[in-house]
Amino acid sequence: MSESSGRRRALRAFGARLRLKASATQYWQILDEALTHDSFAHETGRTKTRARAAAPSNERLEFLGDAVVGAAVADYLYRRYPDEPEGGLSRRRAALVSRTALAGTAQRWELGPLLLLGKGEAAAHGERRPSILASAAEAVIGAVFLGEGFAAACRFVTREHLAHADVG
Repeated sequence: MSESSGRRRALRAFGARLRLKASATQYWQILDEALTHDSFAHETGRTKTRARAAAPSNERLEFLGDAVVGAAVADYLYRRYPDEPEGGLSRRRAALVSRTALAGTAQRWELGPLLLLGKGEAAAHGERRPSILASAAEAVIGAVFLGEGFAAACRFVTREHLAHADVG
């Protein structure tokens, strides 16, 4: 985790806003990783080399969060629309897991200022790019999954993403 007390305070405030049940230090480290773009990890030497096992950028958490979001959204739609055929459910799901929808959630969460970006990405205002924001939102959801479990992550997706999205 970034060693600055300001970073820790910002992450704790973020967690409190989103009602995360993060009590363990490890959870905060995972959340910090979720908000670390690969460009920052490369510039600071935090990325993996072929000899090292894991990269502390948000890419792996994004991968995990993408799966959690997909499952949570599919479950939500299946239950909310019991008579909807598969094709309709698929279209709804695609809209809810899209880059646009997830970037909107990230903006509502005010993720941009929390992102650790490399100098080039920061200079190009990467904190505003929908692809970076959507990826960070998925990574945060992946962190919630690791920190609180699948059921809590699904509730989090419902409360913090679906409740604010156009499901109709």
